[in-house]
Amino acid sequence: MILVARYVDQVGDRFIVREDPFSMLDIFTEIEQMQNADNSAEVKLDGKSIGRIILAAVGKANLDTAACIGQGYDKASAMAGETAGPTSFCWISSLISVHQV
Repeated sequence: MILVARYVDQVGDRFIVREDPFSMLDIFTEIEQMQNADNSAEVKLDGKSIGRIILAAVGKANLDTAACIGQGYDKASAMAGETAGPTSFCWISSLISVHQV
């Protein structure tokens, strides 16, 4: 999974929308390591686990979630699910809204 920050940059009197990748994650390995630390027997690729990995990567990149206004998932409606996807965990944990492209 590639995580990308999309932001507006002001250059002189112009505003430019930029997109910069800041993390490349092997979700399965990350969740496996996280669950091994919790002594879980089975690796579960659920929304909460993926959401925890995403928020950890955002924290490692020193991005302030209070300044973030949304999450976007490129045609991945399962990721943007309000009840079970990582969006629900990220939204509840950091109050970031959702934008699906």
